[in-house]
Amino acid sequence: MASTIPKMIAASAVLAALLSTAPLARAQMAIVPEPAISYPSGPTTRDYTADQRNALIANLERAKAHDEIARAGWSQEVLVQADYDGKVAQIDRLIKGLQNGDDYLLSDVNDAMASPGTAPY
Repeated sequence: MASTIPKMIAASAVLAALLSTAPLARAQMAIVPEPAISYPSGPTTRDYTADQRNALIANLERAKAHDEIARAGWSQEVLVQADYDGKVAQIDRLIKGLQNGDDYLLSDVNDAMASPGTAPY
């Protein structure tokens, strides 16, 4: 009888240890979210006429020229240079897409034409 009590105690200790880690194991399981479906919101360039698209492309080209000049003027600020380089690349993608007939949100176009947040002015 004396030998079964230690076995029961050991078995209950193992069982308690397993049960106490079950919530922890469940909490550590990877949660895979359902894929988010995003819908564009706001006005787009879809309804623009050819003249309006050309005017928008001209505005983007002016913004690109401004960003290239501003980048050259702030040659000591590496982070500002990188932000201007990103803006120029973004504008190039938009211009190419607009010339190919792609549609973009006007908020994306306006963001591309705005100065980067690190700009000193």
